[in-house]
Amino acid sequence: MDNIDHDVERLARNDEHIVAIQASLHALQGHQQHLVEENAKLRSNIAAKSVPNAPMRTLVVELCSLIFAFAVCANAEAKDAAVPECSPLDLAHVCRRWRSIVFDSPHLWTDLRVNLSKPRLNLIPFWFQNASAVPLRVSVFPGIARPPILTSSNPFKKVDPAGIKDLVPYLHRIQTLSLHVHQSALPLLFPRGTVSDMAQLECLSIHHHGYILDEFEIGKIHAPRLRVLCLCDPSPFANMLFDSLAKLKVLRIDKIEFWEYPRRVPALLSSCVELKDVSIVFPRNLYLTGPDPVVLPLVSKLALEWRFPCNPTPIFSSVRAPLLRDLTFTHNNPLASFSQEAVTTLQDLIQSSPLLTTLTLVGSNLTSICELSSIFYHAPALEELGLVNCHGTGRLLSDLSPAEWEQPSTWLCPQLERIRLAGVRDNDVRSLISFVSRRMKPVDESLAGDGHFIKEVIIDSRIQDFSTQGRMLILRGLSIITPTVKVTGPLDHIHLASPFNSPVPKN
Repeated sequence: MDNIDHDVERLARNDEHIVAIQASLHALQGHQQHLVEENAKLRSNIAAKSVPNAPMRTLVVELCSLIFAFAVCANAEAKDAAVPECSPLDLAHVCRRWRSIVFDSPHLWTDLRVNLSKPRLNLIPFWFQNASAVPLRVSVFPGIARPPILTSSNPFKKVDPAGIKDLVPYLHRIQTLSLHVHQSALPLLFPRGTVSDMAQLECLSIHHHGYILDEFEIGKIHAPRLRVLCLCDPSPFANMLFDSLAKLKVLRIDKIEFWEYPRRVPALLSSCVELKDVSIVFPRNLYLTGPDPVVLPLVSKLALEWRFPCNPTPIFSSVRAPLLRDLTFTHNNPLASFSQEAVTTLQDLIQSSPLLTTLTLVGSNLTSICELSSIFYHAPALEELGLVNCHGTGRLLSDLSPAEWEQPSTWLCPQLERIRLAGVRDNDVRSLISFVSRRMKPVDESLAGDGHFIKEVIIDSRIQDFSTQGRMLILRGLSIITPTVKVTGPLDHIHLASPFNSPVPKN
């Protein structure tokens, strides 16, 4: 009987202990839940304080709206305000106060991007309405990264007629227009036989794709303020832009494989009598020569590029620019060779530009050009020479290096003071150091005669680009020329660690 009483007593104590443990577990679960919620809040606060402008999160809504309103006004006063990363429609969904500010700020609506692959109903009228009287920058694009092969499923052919036609009533409000569309969209935007009033247009860019489109299928535009024009094929737009070409200041003709009507391009260029900056990438069907070269009377900067293995003689003989100061040739085909005729026409182009101060050659095979150094006889005012990723840089610099007995006044390009190089190879290093050391100002100024000396060498190459022998040569050469010549680029401070600059230890 005693054993039973003892077991009953122990059972009662165990029950009480179980109840106490269950109560403790319940309390611990509640405490755990509280800690989880507290940790979530702490993580949120830490994340909020880690992002830019986090203090805004701690302010009252009214003060946030006031700060946003002041920021909007500040951007409105900036002439070249940066384009916001988010759409004003995104800002308008933050809260009612921000929505009111956004719709009361027309300058927030100055950038319109029209995606033809994802048309949005009434977006264009809605956008122009909110922009009020502020001029707009409009971009029309197909919504793909790059143009694919022209097939029936080509996204460039998916022209949204409604979206294109919605722009027509607002053409007079556009300040900058960028079109990356199929050619079939152009007659919709500029109907045949019409003259579109684009009085505020200052910059126009058209990159079109598709079938051959005659220029008379596109209407004309009246754009008296047009100053910057970017095209991939200028030939179909001579009639469209006829009234605006005379006042152009900048012309960019980008890469395309073929021009549709290449024989029309010289006349188009001749109409641009006030051009100052011209860049042309020539197509495969190269044709820009007529009985006489195209004269660009006011052009001071000219860049000519051809990417296909063709004879550049028509390019060199097609253009004359008497006020030219900056000339760039680009040909990324090191296997192409240049004939004596090409060199002669290049000499004629340089000789017709007595004010030429900057000459840049990009991607050219200099070793294949016969007597290339002869072109520098006709560039007495040249101050800067650029050789970018060219094959045979060392050979050209060797030809330009004067003899030790020559005086600065008799050097080729006697006013040359700056050299820009990129893609320097091991076999170019000796010629580079020899050229600079002979044309730099002597350390002893009493030995320096009258004339211009090399003041700066810009080398866009890393020390890792050279072999062990090339590194030794470049380090030794830098130690020779740096006393009077400024070296700019990745090799700027390399020579400071050179063993040739280390002090000689004393015994």
